[in-house]
Amino acid sequence: MSNYLSFFTVSAPCLLSVCLLVFSAFLSVLPASAGGSSAVVNAGDHDKVVTLNNDAVLAISSENYRLAIEKLEEALRLEPDFKPIRSNLGIAYIKFASIQGEPKEAIKYLHRAVLLDPRNYIAQQKLNDSIKEMGKDPKRYSDRAAVGDLCRKSADFVGAIEEYAASLKLKDDAPLREKLGDVYRVRDENDKAIEQYKAAARIGDSASVQVKLGQAYQAKKDLSSAMKCYSKAKSMKSDDPLLQEALVAGWEEALKSEPKDVDRPVLFYQDSIESSEKFRGPKSIYTHFRVSPSPKRD
Repeated sequence: MSNYLSFFTVSAPCLLSVCLLVFSAFLSVLPASAGGSSAVVNAGDHDKVVTLNNDAVLAISSENYRLAIEKLEEALRLEPDFKPIRSNLGIAYIKFASIQGEPKEAIKYLHRAVLLDPRNYIAQQKLNDSIKEMGKDPKRYSDRAAVGDLCRKSADFVGAIEEYAASLKLKDDAPLREKLGDVYRVRDENDKAIEQYKAAARIGDSASVQVKLGQAYQAKKDLSSAMKCYSKAKSMKSDDPLLQEALVAGWEEALKSEPKDVDRPVLFYQDSIESSEKFRGPKSIYTHFRVSPSPKRD
């Protein structure tokens, strides 16, 4: 459709304000017959998406950006890949960011705009400007990582992901990869967490990285992979408190598994817990559920 929003790329920062005005002029108003992003989208849902989008465009025109964001985010949940919705939501985020009094508030919405489209020049430029207003250099690794830490502490996990990713483009670093994995795990994006923990291990492995990698596998019910990670962590630092917690959680998870899959995982976790002099877990529960060694054990 010819009136779908297009992102502009400009080279001169002095044109930024003009571009934002032009950018807003290309908000997509969708006719009722507008096609969706996929044939599998329910027709009723798509009709609702069209209505939500058009209501949001009116809200943006009235400078009611919060309402526009609410409607477009709902539309995006119904149809995540529909480009007009993503484009209009990016505009709403940028416009709402522009009226925030503090740069640390503005970057919350600019991060979301960048997440929707990393090539969005206007969002990137305004994000960089807000970071500078915070007294940070957007081209310095340590500053971007520090902004990521601030976002993480305020539970702005989208912002933390964007800032840690930007930092890693400036310098690859195992501890920062580990932090990024932690954020993905909080969001239950365990595949992405595993990717980051593995990258951290390649740069500089540690017991902490292996425990967290094991926990991410365990969240995916992959006890075999989790056991391998915990074994490696144990060989590095057997008295790591995080390892003890992970072993207890893994042992409890193994007890819930199907009987045919229980024997080896349960005994692995049981032996690992017993072998640690530092263990301070729920011993009453552990004693109650203790598993006797199987005569068929390898």
